[in-house]
Amino acid sequence: MTAGRAESSDLLGCYLFTCWTHAEYNYGFQDGRPWESCVTLVGDQWGHRPGAAMMSLRECVHALVTTAVGDGNLLLNVGPDADGVIEERQRTRLAEIGSWLGRYGFTVRGTRGYQVRGADWGGVTQNAGALYVHVLNWPDSPLRVPADPAWDGKAAVLTGGTATVTRGDGHLIIDVPEPDRHPLDTIIMLNRIHPSTPS
Repeated sequence: MTAGRAESSDLLGCYLFTCWTHAEYNYGFQDGRPWESCVTLVGDQWGHRPGAAMMSLRECVHALVTTAVGDGNLLLNVGPDADGVIEERQRTRLAEIGSWLGRYGFTVRGTRGYQVRGADWGGVTQNAGALYVHVLNWPDSPLRVPADPAWDGKAAVLTGGTATVTRGDGHLIIDVPEPDRHPLDTIIMLNRIHPSTPS
């Protein structure tokens, strides 16, 4: 156990999983083998702890997105009581996560990570038809994402508003006006002109 996580590479021979406290769940980008980030919703422990601190919706969305852009899978643990009942506040939080997934789940489910070095602002997921830029914390300057040759020149801010995207120095340079920046996750979709197999 180091830095608040337990690691194993023995599961299924090459599968890596990590167990984090909710304060630290970023394992970075890894596409060389399957991996999973295991996070507990309440109390930094794997059990029933009524009244213990619970992850906010923002923390939950950030854990999910941070894992997806790193090309991993997220396991979010809940702690039922001895009768198997999940307390109301946890049910409420799960419903909020479900609502977010209902609108934006396609930007993380069934996608792969798209490596962007030094993206402490969030990251990018991809599927055959699009890149999905997830901005969790806006930097002071426009975002720089490695250019995708299949990008068709169109961008849509799925969370509302508009984006400016230009090409330069092998990158896509992306900015969104401050009023259009979503407090949970600003999601910008960059369409691909032809289907591309995620790398």
